[in-house]
Amino acid sequence: MPIQEANPPRIPIPEAEIPERVLGVTLTPTQIKRAAQGEQILLENMHVQDRLVDGKISFKMENGKLKTETYFKKEKLEIPPSIRLRLPNGKEEEYKFEKQQLEDLHNEKTIRIELSDKTRFFVQVDRELNRITVKSENELKIPREIGGYTLTEKDQIALADNKEIPLRVYHSQQTNTYFTARVKMTDDKKGYEFIDFKQIPLDQVQEFKARLNHGRELETVIDVTTKFEQKDKTEVQKKVEKDDKMNLFVEFTRERNFEGLEELTKKGFKVSVELVDKTTKQFNYTQEEKTQLQSSVSIEKTKPVARHNSQEISI
Repeated sequence: MPIQEANPPRIPIPEAEIPERVLGVTLTPTQIKRAAQGEQILLENMHVQDRLVDGKISFKMENGKLKTETYFKKEKLEIPPSIRLRLPNGKEEEYKFEKQQLEDLHNEKTIRIELSDKTRFFVQVDRELNRITVKSENELKIPREIGGYTLTEKDQIALADNKEIPLRVYHSQQTNTYFTARVKMTDDKKGYEFIDFKQIPLDQVQEFKARLNHGRELETVIDVTTKFEQKDKTEVQKKVEKDDKMNLFVEFTRERNFEGLEELTKKGFKVSVELVDKTTKQFNYTQEEKTQLQSSVSIEKTKPVARHNSQEISI
């Protein structure tokens, strides 16, 4: 099984060291510049053993000498059931893709994988090569935390795909202020930057956090600024009240504030089993914590059922 190398970011190479021709193909000035920065360059009609082959090349320095790495395009997309990764410390580990991950890759969606030592990699489909590519967090400069906000898997994948993280709440330690912003990788892919920066009052921080940092990813949260189209003012007020309680539910669940959840239930707030399953999974609850939450919101665990003489008997 081929080993995927977890390489550190490449060191720039002087442009003068990059050859003008590779396997019979002349590089353009732009390609030479990109190659000097360590990027892979797409080349067509490379001469390989009396054949014309498309693929990508890259360069790196090893022991003071320039080394050319070549990746030829496969005839059709190949996604292996598992891959072996060689980590920077030399250790090798095999990772077997889950069924959903394989399905996502076949649909050309980026996935994130995590090894036993918590090292994370992003696996993507390169249609120009009909291969998968594997790059580490460090190689892609993907952070795990920004301004006190822990990025979700969805957030990190968005950055890996050169997309934006939606509006979130962040904290500046330098000014001790909170603000909302969208985040994207910089054009040179060496870091990230904030977009639509807007400071928020301290007395509204928790409300914004509940609505943006986690709550918005839950389908049950209602955005009162865009989704309330009913004209009946009384009905709208009821929905706003319900939305406020939902935000509190998200906040209490994230903070594992079971006493707060119990008080919320006493005020008439009800949650479904599906919502409990979704939120506890999102916030990485243990089974013990999930049981405690179920007790706080008055949801009993499903009792196992035994069958005897074709009759169902609860045990």
